[in-house]
Amino acid sequence: MLLTVGSSPDSRFSFGYRQRDQGITLLELMVTVAIVGILAMLAAPAFDSMVKANRTKSVANELLASLNLARSEAARRGQPVSVCRSDDGSNCATSGTGWDKGWIVFVNENHTNAKERETAVRDKGEQLLQVRRDLPAGITVRPNGNFLQSLTYLRTGLLWNGLGTGTFAVCAGSDKAIAKRKPQAIVVNATRAILATDGNGDGIPEKGDAGNLQSCETP
Repeated sequence: MLLTVGSSPDSRFSFGYRQRDQGITLLELMVTVAIVGILAMLAAPAFDSMVKANRTKSVANELLASLNLARSEAARRGQPVSVCRSDDGSNCATSGTGWDKGWIVFVNENHTNAKERETAVRDKGEQLLQVRRDLPAGITVRPNGNFLQSLTYLRTGLLWNGLGTGTFAVCAGSDKAIAKRKPQAIVVNATRAILATDGNGDGIPEKGDAGNLQSCETP
């Protein structure tokens, strides 16, 4: 059967009808942008907290790994191995107190020297075992007074404890409230170095004496 165009309402062919273009209005776009902005503002604090926690945990684990490397290498080689803070990735820093710029691990062949026992010095020819530089921005690494510059493991695998035991605090930012800085702590004694735990869940790790880390600057 031949159908004439436009001969009936249900004809398969039609002309003169133009379907409306699909899209969104300016008002709809503005509402969407506003909602996304509000959600971003609500999520920002949680995201920032997560970033701080991840960064401090990562740096603390790296420092702990370096200490364990020094201990194992000292025992394996039968020679003292030192870990010291370093500004250039080659030599031990001689001023300041923070380890924020990084550290090095090296075979300290002349650790029997009296001065070497107080502050490690990497002499020419002493083998460099590991270098850690360029820590994430805003991360601080502070030791207590015993390890301001360095620490050394003897050929027995034990920490030379002429300076005593100590703690490293790894924190993010400079907030006055220590818990907001997502702190991590490494407790070091003569036989081992461990990552401190947060037993009471208050966001602050406990030190070797079971008390909370009191400061990110002077642990």
